[in-house]
Amino acid sequence: MVNGLVGSADDWKFAAEQFVRRMPDKVIVHRSQCNSATQTFDGVDLMGERLANEVLSVVEQRRGVKKISFVAHSLGGLVARYAIGRLYEPNSRRKSSGGESRDDVVHLNGHIAGLEPMNFITFASPHLGSSGNKQILPPATFFMWPSFP
Repeated sequence: MVNGLVGSADDWKFAAEQFVRRMPDKVIVHRSQCNSATQTFDGVDLMGERLANEVLSVVEQRRGVKKISFVAHSLGGLVARYAIGRLYEPNSRRKSSGGESRDDVVHLNGHIAGLEPMNFITFASPHLGSSGNKQILPPATFFMWPSFP
């Protein structure tokens, strides 16, 4: 779980507890600790590198883990996306049908930090960018349409 701007691992405490409470035998939850408070001002690339290193460290400590998911909030979504790109290991490609038709689908069988990727979930993350200083919506404007005979 990855926090957003000026956040910390504590931001995810309640959500992490709920995941573990509902699926105690199915999940291991890790709340990222490498980017908190003012470290979140360092930029997505540096934060992403730190997160990638933290993920590798956690995976090494928990050797039984086979799958990985990322849940992130706000800027943490961009950081997680960057880290996933650094940790992604392409494996192989296979086609789902043997013929040469439009229905051929290419499946990528890659791994993230040696684990099978499952979910990438972000909340309020600006994947398409932001509009600078114009984040406040302008007041509503009402128009009177001329009436036609």
